[in-house]
Amino acid sequence: MQLSRSGLGFVLVLVSSLVSAQHPEQQGQITFHASTSLVLVDVIAQDSKGELAPKALKQEDFEVRDNGNPTAIASFDDSTSYGTHPLALWFVVICNEGNNPDGSEKFIGKETAFRPALDSLAQYDRVGVAQWCDNGEARVDLSPSADRDAAIRSLAQALKPVQWVAPPPVYRRLGEMAFQWMMELLIDQAHATQPEALPVIVCLYGDHSGQPIPELEQMVDYLLSTNGFVYGIKDRSTADYFAHLPGNRPQIVHYMAEQTGGQYFAESPDHYAAALGEIIAQMHSRYGIGIHPVTDGKRHKLTVELTKSAHQRYKSVKLRYRAGYTTNVPLNVLANPLSVAVHDEAGIPRRMTLQAKLSADTTSAPVQDSQRYVVNYSIPEPELKYVTDAQGNHVYSVQFAAFVYDKQGNQLDDIRNKMKFHVASEHFAQVQQDGVSVRETITVSKRATVVRFMVRDQLGGDIGAVDVSLPPSVTR
Repeated sequence: MQLSRSGLGFVLVLVSSLVSAQHPEQQGQITFHASTSLVLVDVIAQDSKGELAPKALKQEDFEVRDNGNPTAIASFDDSTSYGTHPLALWFVVICNEGNNPDGSEKFIGKETAFRPALDSLAQYDRVGVAQWCDNGEARVDLSPSADRDAAIRSLAQALKPVQWVAPPPVYRRLGEMAFQWMMELLIDQAHATQPEALPVIVCLYGDHSGQPIPELEQMVDYLLSTNGFVYGIKDRSTADYFAHLPGNRPQIVHYMAEQTGGQYFAESPDHYAAALGEIIAQMHSRYGIGIHPVTDGKRHKLTVELTKSAHQRYKSVKLRYRAGYTTNVPLNVLANPLSVAVHDEAGIPRRMTLQAKLSADTTSAPVQDSQRYVVNYSIPEPELKYVTDAQGNHVYSVQFAAFVYDKQGNQLDDIRNKMKFHVASEHFAQVQQDGVSVRETITVSKRATVVRFMVRDQLGGDIGAVDVSLPPSVTR
């Protein structure tokens, strides 16, 4: 059960109210917009054989519909300069866990097959490596880097076997949530590069996968709000997967590729480089069409077609593009309830120190079958990253989460929120010295025995987590 926002409250205690905190119901929720004024629709033109068509199309050759309604093209780029908007190309694998032969293990020992394709990247393009695991872990093994050889080495390291045996698919809920978290992390890191990069996520994965449909649609909405592309490559010997649980959609990488304008390739090892090279070529050859969005927070269906006159001139050309766009999508639709490690380029995990103390709230009216607690978070060291606003304030952005479990380890509750807060310049040194404290109230089931508290630095990506047993004095 995911508790509503009314199920928790936050009080910022930073150095005796030296900080101006934005209320989470108002400005505290961080959002990422597809564009400040325009939505960019990347269009890939291919001929009837699936090969890239010559770059001959002009703005007047396209027409765009938003939810079926014609919309004007506000900007057009027939080459989409990747000098100003380079790629952040991600290799993504599922960890080489036992009992999962159709995951990513067929790429083991064949990592160098992808290396020739990386030579077609442009000067400012970057390559990163990430993985997730069915035990709930997700991590970045290599942040976007200009070192192509380092990416191949990191990929080989990520594919090494781990001491973990995957449960049957029906019990892989932790892996589903780790995948969601990882996708958000990859988008965040891509957009943190300078100049800001276009996320291109290449899943080296057999796609024996599934996600609850509402959560998958949230993930797609998030991707559509960021202009990110999803591609997939699997070894041709991997069987297709169609089994799924009720309420789940199978083959999620296929679906996300379709929705974002990407593709899914099934190739033999001698064609791995060709598939990756095709992905890079598509990204370097896309047309960029800008339209004014309708900012209603809903997903809008996009249709991009050639005009009748252009179709007569280019009869074999087919267009591929993302299925829609969304605006004002909150980043906190995705969160991982378990252990998450973010690694720097040296492979060293970056973690924050987090302390949490919990006590029963005896001042509130009792709730049937539930118990209210007061939680005091503390980040004792000045580990949060910040930006400086126009007024000279130091601005922090933090995500808090609490995941509640019963004594059998079943997750009962899922509580999340974000806060942005400002520190005046004259108080910054004191905050750096004394750290950050946040007070929160949560309401959980009386069957709960353990709460896992997590805090994430939205700007730096660092994670802190701690498990706290519920006070034994409370009757369950």
